[in-house]
Amino acid sequence: YNVTVRVTDMYWNLVSTAPAAVSLSSATDPYFAFGGAANVTGSKLMSAAFKRANISNTMTASAAGFSSDVSTPVYTNPNVPTKLLLLAGGESPDEGNQPMLGKSGTPSSATAGAAYGMKARIVDDWFNKVPNADRSLNMSSSNDPYAVFVPAAVSTLQGEATFNVVFKQKKDLPSGALVSASGGPYGGTSSPVEVKPAPAKHLLLVL
Repeated sequence: YNVTVRVTDMYWNLVSTAPAAVSLSSATDPYFAFGGAANVTGSKLMSAAFKRANISNTMTASAAGFSSDVSTPVYTNPNVPTKLLLLAGGESPDEGNQPMLGKSGTPSSATAGAAYGMKARIVDDWFNKVPNADRSLNMSSSNDPYAVFVPAAVSTLQGEATFNVVFKQKKDLPSGALVSASGGPYGGTSSPVEVKPAPAKHLLLVL
């Protein structure tokens, strides 16, 4: 996103004789990026990128010896959809956070035979939800062949779907139980989920 930074007097008149080392930041997008501080004499076109979408973002220009200025809010749309983000219980979406794969929090544990709530989102490369790319999803677990999904047919609405999975096999971390989803060209796999055994009930005789 291109923005023009101007050095002005207290009446907002352009001053072309006072150089300023200008930095850009954003109070609304912690993952905001720009090319680094720039020396501005008079005015200069600077380039920046918002990473968090689906909100109105602002940016702030600041320089030592000058009062800062906050931009008019700019609504940031998501980019094109590229993948599915699966959120386990205990995880929350963190749009724009590429290093952490678009989520925060730690997956809560599941119990074998009990419903475990999860969410699927269609997202762009920066893990922003894309609300206009709904799909029917195919759900599976690569390491629990007996896992059951409720509902059996999962479809996104406005880019998101909520569903339950009933794991049947005990799984310890770090491998845990994994849930995968695919829909059209998009796919994704969950964080590992610890699955604890259900209450003791049977004797098993193995020969």
